[in-house]
Formats: sequence, structure tokens, C-alpha cells
Amino acid sequence: MLEDVKKKAKKVKDDVQDKAEEVKNKTEYEAKKTKAKAEYEKKEADRKS
Repeated sequence: MLEDVKKKAKKVKDDVQDKAEEVKNKTEYEAKKTKAKAEYEKKEADRKS
């Protein structure tokens, strides 16, 4: 009985960690994409002026 609870708790903990990692990776990806877009737009503006 207690073993089942421990296994379930570990699974939930692992699932939460996986989800947190996924969110972190997505956030980092979005930040890099936004930064790259901003740099590109700045270069374009500099080139046109």
C-alpha cells in the first residue's frame, strides 16, 4: 500500500519535472526567437537608413 503511494508520488514528481523542463525549453526558444527577430529588424533599419 505505502509502496504504491510512493511510486505514484515519484511518477507525479517526475511528470512535473518533465513539464517544467518542457516549459523552460519553450520559454528559452521563444526568447531566442524574439531576440533574433529584433536583431534582424535592427539590421534592416540600419541598412535602410
